[in-house]
Amino acid sequence: MADSRRYVTGKFLEVIGHYIPAASGQTKKVTLDLEKYQAWVQKGALPSDRVKHVVKLAQAKSAV
Repeated sequence: MADSRRYVTGKFLEVIGHYIPAASGQTKKVTLDLEKYQAWVQKGALPSDRVKHVVKLAQAKSAV
């Protein structure tokens, strides 16, 4: 999760996963800790549309 007030500096509050849109072979496309994501949302974090898309991908992977 990135602090919107510090976006330019590139500092993150916590890394909860990775998304590699052009993943190939054995590389995982989405790695996301859904529990940490839910905790941040419960604390008031507002995910962007892109983050919501990645969460849907991660949930689909965990359901399989």
